[in-house]
Amino acid sequence: MRQWMRELAVVGLVLGASFGGACGGSDPMTRKFDRDEQIMTLLEANKADPAKAGAAVSAYVAEHEGDFGVLRTEVQALKADPAKLTELLKKHEERFQALMARRQKLQKEAPELFTDPKVQAALGAGM
Repeated sequence: MRQWMRELAVVGLVLGASFGGACGGSDPMTRKFDRDEQIMTLLEANKADPAKAGAAVSAYVAEHEGDFGVLRTEVQALKADPAKLTELLKKHEERFQALMARRQKLQKEAPELFTDPKVQAALGAGM
């Protein structure tokens, strides 16, 4: 598996609860990226205040906990089918690259978001 695919799988699992609007996509990775993009948007909007960022992400995760539970189960099932996982990762390569660019930019602008315990706890809750 190529390096970007491994990174995508890891980031997808780590950021779990993550970033963009409606999550009615046809495959788990589409819905996963929808969540990841939404979380990124919340972090970007609250980058000046880690406490607000943590609270916003926590509220989002709590609101969508049922969806996250289903996604966790579906992503675990994908691990048992490496060919399907690879197919979906390739399908979402552009989304992954865009998401990673946003994350890198945010890490430069507000590195404290990625070390703040409240933000980390909120992100971990969506895993």
